[in-house]
Amino acid sequence: MALTRQWFVRALLGGCIVCGCSDAPAAPGGGRGATSLQRDFEPVVLTGDSIPSLAGTPPARIVGYRFDAAGWTRIPVQVDERAMVAIGDAYRGLDPATCAQPGWCSDLAGRVVQIYYTDAKTFIGADPDVAFDRNDELVFMARDAGSEAPVGASRPPGVSAGSGVKLTVSEPQSTGRGYVYLFTRSDTVATTAIAPYVVYNFAPASGEYLATYNRAGLSPDANRRTGDAPGANPENSTVTTRFYSQHFADRWILDRLQISAGGSTAADILDRYKNSFGPGSCARTEYTGSRSEGAFIVNISGPVRGIRAFVGFNSGPLVQREHLFYEQYAEITTFLRVHPIPGIVDFFDYSPAAAGMTYRNNLNPQGVIIDGRPDVVRAGPLEWESVQGPPGTMVTTHTVSTNISGLVRTSFYDDAITSSFTQCTGDEFAYSASGSWITSNIPNTDPRLGATATLSLRRQMVFRAPNVSTTTIDSLVTRLRAPVRVRAEPIRD
Repeated sequence: MALTRQWFVRALLGGCIVCGCSDAPAAPGGGRGATSLQRDFEPVVLTGDSIPSLAGTPPARIVGYRFDAAGWTRIPVQVDERAMVAIGDAYRGLDPATCAQPGWCSDLAGRVVQIYYTDAKTFIGADPDVAFDRNDELVFMARDAGSEAPVGASRPPGVSAGSGVKLTVSEPQSTGRGYVYLFTRSDTVATTAIAPYVVYNFAPASGEYLATYNRAGLSPDANRRTGDAPGANPENSTVTTRFYSQHFADRWILDRLQISAGGSTAADILDRYKNSFGPGSCARTEYTGSRSEGAFIVNISGPVRGIRAFVGFNSGPLVQREHLFYEQYAEITTFLRVHPIPGIVDFFDYSPAAAGMTYRNNLNPQGVIIDGRPDVVRAGPLEWESVQGPPGTMVTTHTVSTNISGLVRTSFYDDAITSSFTQCTGDEFAYSASGSWITSNIPNTDPRLGATATLSLRRQMVFRAPNVSTTTIDSLVTRLRAPVRVRAEPIRD
């Protein structure tokens, strides 16, 4: 194989010469490739702009391979279609008069125009360009990279001549390298199905989304203490991988987390993922957000990742949350688009099953035991946190992106069976309730009101076996902050 010009990109984070070829997928949990990469959890995400030689290819014909001592082995790759869309069109066809608060549902069509994922099963619709185009995304796992194929190596069987692209995956400030090869397969060659790394099952109780989902919401609920009650659109949606599983009871209600890595007990350690103006403030919560108007943008389940994205949180119908699910890793990003509010706290409240685990963060690296008894912890801007014990280990980094000056950021922590803060949702206890807290007023971020302010909160989570070392936690945090880099080179046969 000869190499021509090169394309460079930074990952978003994320017949053989002397040996046989295999169309079997990479073995779960790691590959056979002789790679020095230390990125088993990290995805590599490329846009079509990064690999223009594949532009115009039907996504189903793009295949990925690695090379190792056994020859060519096919690896999972996924193409997610994107287009210039208006996020507000998720409400397309909704009559504002049918909403519990009609004013909240007005002037939504055509709002927040950007390149984003498309979905024929929502009102956003399918990508008008069904081929792999320059704004679509292609994703694979860094751990599936292998060795560099020898110069002159024959192509894998069943791929088209001249279609190859060599991707060199490298770690910042490291000699670690791995290689992935993309090709276009022949129309006449069938490929073996690859078992997915992630299974995301979107299951609204009402039935088929376009026909039955209640985007108008329900009337305001005066009783804020709702326990585990669902909102306007109950779900039994699940995410399942070999390393973790999650459950959604409604649009904003993530109410189960089980870590299944290593020898973990796989106990459900999560009461609720909670959001409000501040600890103990029940006026706006993940429950009221799920009762109000709202809609899904996309629900995607592929071999490499799942994507769940939606809008609608009370008087912020354009407030958006995006979940990205990978085998060992997940991201949650919340995009604030709402009138001025008095602050926001974004935190996980763990369940009694988390008792005995150890909680740490960048301000309290020595850690405290989760036991429902109050602890003295240092507060301040939260960069990372971890929980670890027999149920497994989860390491989380936090990133705030904004153009707002003067925001006051701190952390929230409450470990108390009898908490001084009202438990607005979920159970009656606070077990290591912890997360990021903006205590200052937040100006208008709603584009319908002429907003220029922007604010988003991102969580990046890695799931590991029980009781990993503090050195491993530090290493995971470092790798989350410095994603891999990719160099793309078209191959000339």
